Amino acid sequence: MNLDFHNFIDTFLDVGMTDPFHSLDSFYEAFGALGKYMFDKDVYSKAIMKALAMAFKQGQNSVRPPKCTFLPSEKMCRTMIRALLLLAPYESKHDFLLRFSLIDHLKLAPPQDEE
Repeated sequence: MNLDFHNFIDTFLDVGMTDPFHSLDSFYEAFGALGKYMFDKDVYSKAIMKALAMAFKQGQNSVRPPKCTFLPSEKMCRTMIRALLLLAPYESKHDFLLRFSLIDHLKLAPPQDEE
């Protein structure tokens, strides 16, 4: 598979994420934009999803989604690095990921308070 090194993603909205420094405002904007997507038309077709479902039913656990499907612009990279440096040391991993409207796929429930 050839990677696209020419088309950059310039905003978090382009990939359904929120700006970590304007989380609430950009959440509503991203939520509205994502609500317009038709999953079986804009993301994965029904034929692809059916093939994936069959592979899982047959026990073929080798099917994995891509880790990264976009190439961020320099501005986006700088914002992500700035958020990492300024915010991550003071927040839990769960809270930090929520700034981007992301969840830890291994732990879908929020962390419990530790005593």
